[in-house]
Amino acid sequence: NDRNNADAARYAPTTDGTFQDYMTRFAKETQALGATPVFVSTVPRNAWNGTSIYNAYHEHPLVTIELAKTLNIPYLDLNVKSTSLLEAVGEEFSTYFLYMNIPVGDFPTITTAKADNVHFQAYGAQEMARLIAELIDAQKNTAPMTQLAAALKPRVLVNITSRTDLGFAT
Repeated sequence: NDRNNADAARYAPTTDGTFQDYMTRFAKETQALGATPVFVSTVPRNAWNGTSIYNAYHEHPLVTIELAKTLNIPYLDLNVKSTSLLEAVGEEFSTYFLYMNIPVGDFPTITTAKADNVHFQAYGAQEMARLIAELIDAQKNTAPMTQLAAALKPRVLVNITSRTDLGFAT
């Protein structure tokens, strides 16, 4: 899903079929090994249009769902689910609690501010994993998701009331 065309080794556009070819190859190699592939859509970047998330990946989630249908592969729409979460908690919370934007002083080991609106810090990664678990659970009565849903660990509700609950300095 890499949209950075400055890095030709990682760039996978949908317009020429490169992305589709990689995903099809992944699915077929996985099946050849006796495993079941599951396609998960991209998550949005932390980019906003007012109170709404900007759809930075454009066609990648759409192409992924179409390819999942064509190849008869389970699909988890993390794009829609995570967009709903991000818009519910808002830009500031998303920026400083979910994505890898860390000011100096929040953690003793961070000596240079981090500004990354693509990757998640630990809490953000946990939230994405929670959303994936919810998506798997929602499909637990469909093959082949039944076995995967049965393997999910029990989930625990965590209440965050302050930055110190997440390990940030006071």
